[in-house]
Amino acid sequence: MKKLALIVLLLFAALFAGCGNNNNASGDDIYETRSHNAMISTATWRTVAVLEDGTLWEWGLSPVKVMDNVIFAVTGDVHSLAITADNALWAWGDNA
Repeated sequence: MKKLALIVLLLFAALFAGCGNNNNASGDDIYETRSHNAMISTATWRTVAVLEDGTLWEWGLSPVKVMDNVIFAVTGDVHSLAITADNALWAWGDNA
């Protein structure tokens, strides 16, 4: 139940920050796919992807593996957030 609450909290935070808002010119959005990515979140300057194996990758110009055991991730223009399988919330970037 804690995982669900954290995911809902992050989704609301992302929406209020403009992620997924059609009125946001930056193009922020969250996508889910059934191929090699479990989840992708994009912003103007960065993208994060959680692969099916739980690895989190982030890139602007080139991809970098960030961490393992991730169940949810979202990014903004200058920061990213992730929840790991042990219910830890991670934040990095500006004002993190």
